[in-house]
Amino acid sequence: MIRLISTGIELSLNSANRTFEPFVFQMNVKKLKNYSGLYGEINTEASPFYVYSELIEDRSGLFDWTIEPHLHAHLYQFFFVQAGNASVDTTSGTRHLSPPSVVVISPGTVHGFHFSPTVKGRIVTVADTVLEGLVKASPNILLALKNFSVINDFEDSSSFADLVELPLKIGKENSDRQPEKDFAVQS
Repeated sequence: MIRLISTGIELSLNSANRTFEPFVFQMNVKKLKNYSGLYGEINTEASPFYVYSELIEDRSGLFDWTIEPHLHAHLYQFFFVQAGNASVDTTSGTRHLSPPSVVVISPGTVHGFHFSPTVKGRIVTVADTVLEGLVKASPNILLALKNFSVINDFEDSSSFADLVELPLKIGKENSDRQPEKDFAVQS
C-alpha cells in the first residue's frame, strides 16, 4: 500500500513473508518538482544527449546549501563528494555522507540534499538515453544503476581520485565550445 498523506508520503509494503514498517517521508507532495533539466531550472528541457558536470558548491550555494526533495524523470545523477558535510534525503530516509562518497541517483528517484558551505565535489548529470545506451551490453551495470546507492568503501584515496577524473574531463568538454563536443562527451 502506498498512501499520500498531507505531511508527505507513507509507504507500507506487505508480502506473504514480510511486513515493513511505514515510513513517512517529510515533504509536501504538492511541492515535489520533476525537473527536466537541473535542479532549480524551471524551463530547461534536457536533450536525449544531455551530459553535464558542475561543482556541488556552485549549485547548492545558490539555494542556501539545501536542495529540496525533487526528481528527474529522465536523468541519472552522480554526486562525487570529496570533502565537507553532506546528507541525502530519499523516501528511504536521510543518509549522512562520509567523504569520499559517490551518490548514484537514477531517473525517478525522489532526492534532496543538505550541504555544508565547506562541501567540495562534483555532480555529473546524464540523460537516461545516453547512459543506458552506453551500458546496454552490460545488463548487470544497468541494474546496479537503477537503484539509489551510496558508495564510500574505496580501497584507497587514489581509487576515488581516479573516479573523480571522469567528471573533471566532462566538465572540461562542456566548457569547450568545439563542434565535436557532443560526440566527445558521449564517447
